[in-house]
Amino acid sequence: MGDIIQESDAVQHEQASTCATCGGTLTQEFCPACGEQKFDRHSFSLRHFAHHSLHELFHLDSKILRTIRYLFSKPAFVTAEYLAGRKSRYVNPLRLYVLCFALATLLTSTYHPALDFGRVVDQDKTGSFKKMLEKFAGRKGISSEVLVEHLNERLHFYYEGSKILNALAMTCLLAVFYRRQKWYFGEHAVTALYFLSFTSLLTMVKWPLWLALGAPVQGPKAYTLSVIFLMVALPYLWIMLRQLHGESKKKTAVKSVFIYGGTQVTIVLTTVISVVLAMLHTLLLH
Repeated sequence: MGDIIQESDAVQHEQASTCATCGGTLTQEFCPACGEQKFDRHSFSLRHFAHHSLHELFHLDSKILRTIRYLFSKPAFVTAEYLAGRKSRYVNPLRLYVLCFALATLLTSTYHPALDFGRVVDQDKTGSFKKMLEKFAGRKGISSEVLVEHLNERLHFYYEGSKILNALAMTCLLAVFYRRQKWYFGEHAVTALYFLSFTSLLTMVKWPLWLALGAPVQGPKAYTLSVIFLMVALPYLWIMLRQLHGESKKKTAVKSVFIYGGTQVTIVLTTVISVVLAMLHTLLLH
């Protein structure tokens, strides 16, 4: 019995001195090769597990809050910090962008369901779009309501995927307008992702205004909010680019207009493409 216990202890000791991820030899708490923490079954005890989980939770929250706070208070600060190699204090730009977009979509869908084929049907005064859907639904042996559900499902799938294309388009625009800066493509991508994260957060800030004005807001009120949004986002981009690249106010202003405008055109185009792909996917392949 004693031999079995000794053998078990020896196995555990061997596991503890070998990295569970890469198999390298551990001489300290964390693996020097991959960063994995030294394996210890006691870490799964209630006390250790709860302590570690709470630490990870609040550590993540602090990174998110810190990143968002600086995005609003100092336009270029987080980008400059991340590009300087001080990454651990801030949320990864791609992760933040995806998170902000998902939250913004969730909130706006509660009062402004623009990406909804059912809404298009309701607003079609001629009834031609509704008749077309009923025709295709009859061919497939389903109701028009079910067809609309399939269309919306595919639309949201393609629309969510288009967000990456929007970020890529802005990155390309930054690379073109600042090609003399000799920045890497990934450095421009960090700039684009943090800026687009800010605009998504700005959309969420706009959410209570839409509710206060009696959502869904249409007509002059909607245009007014869009202008206010533009008056915040465009100067923000100007400040961000000027601080990052150090060019003159006028030159940065011109570049900001073209980069922001090009990005907005891309967003419109990818949205239209998402609608077309959703219809083709549903009507031809479903």
